[in-house]
Amino acid sequence: MTSDDTFHYTYDAEGNTLSNVRISNDPADDKTVECAGDHGNRLTSVSLKSNAGTLAQKVEHAYDAFDPLIGRAVDVDGDTAIDETQRLIYDGQHVALLMADNGDGQNRYLHGAAIDMVLADERATGDILWTLIDNPRASPQGVCPRIGLDPQHIVAVRSLATQPVVVLSNTQTGS
Repeated sequence: MTSDDTFHYTYDAEGNTLSNVRISNDPADDKTVECAGDHGNRLTSVSLKSNAGTLAQKVEHAYDAFDPLIGRAVDVDGDTAIDETQRLIYDGQHVALLMADNGDGQNRYLHGAAIDMVLADERATGDILWTLIDNPRASPQGVCPRIGLDPQHIVAVRSLATQPVVVLSNTQTGS
């Protein structure tokens, strides 16, 4: 697809996205996304620009020799200076930690038995987001934030994406 009602798209010879240009005359909607990759078809950078070409934000990705993503460098304000870096630490095939450039952990991930089955995302702020999965073979349907109760003491499920989150048990003591 080269165009839809929102964007014009361009691709390289292997089908990787090179750019998305927003179709709009409204300056508030002015946005171009440019992507670059390497010989292994890995995404190496994403630049967000105005349609006039002014850089707003850029993210560069780094990979190791075996293909896993190991780092990101982010220019959050478009001034071409790197404002933050992130390092990904693996436990086997799963990302276990996302580290900030100063070595502090930003996110710690709890994985299930399947590849890419993130059960929880613990943030540096102490917040824990639990994924809501309808079916063990399905993708997560959302996250369950902390909402005032200790998530370690709450079991929540969502039934076939048609029902709201249901708290099955709350074993928090002292409430």
